[in-house]
Amino acid sequence: MSNEIRNIEVIAYREEWKAQFERLRDYFDSLIHEFIRSIEHVGSTSVAGCYAKPIVDLDLFLNRMEDFEKVKNILEKEGFEHRGDLGIPGRESFRNLFPDDFGEYHLYVCDPSSRKFLEHIALRDYLRNHDDARDRYSALKLQLAQIHPHDIESYIDGKSQLIEEILASAEAVYTMDEWRRKSF
Repeated sequence: MSNEIRNIEVIAYREEWKAQFERLRDYFDSLIHEFIRSIEHVGSTSVAGCYAKPIVDLDLFLNRMEDFEKVKNILEKEGFEHRGDLGIPGRESFRNLFPDDFGEYHLYVCDPSSRKFLEHIALRDYLRNHDDARDRYSALKLQLAQIHPHDIESYIDGKSQLIEEILASAEAVYTMDEWRRKSF
């Protein structure tokens, strides 16, 4: 983790996040479309009405993990730094090393068999379809940002139990095998 101290800002949903994602999706699709099954907008910015840190999360879902090195090379040639899995197997992180006009975003390239990728989709879809869960999640995020304004690890850890509860509810609707078979 970086030693940089950043304020954890959680704000009300902004419609502009959808347009930001669409621009990012189009850009990455133009670079690596032959290697990806889909590009998904995940995280709280992908859920209308959800409070979020104003950073768009993108998961690039590969057709085959065997293509990862090709994708990595293309992204590195375009000025992205591979940061490894950051402790989450099946999800490779990249960051841009150049100024762009996309706003803040996190870029992840995901293994098609990754449970974490499927959990991102399951969490997003469940929150989109269950206002009560979305509102509980938003309230918790606002509270954690106030309690831990400069401690991202504590902020993330503080969300873990509720996320697990939501994922258990989502899995009661769909098993992870059913999510895997979903057409993204």
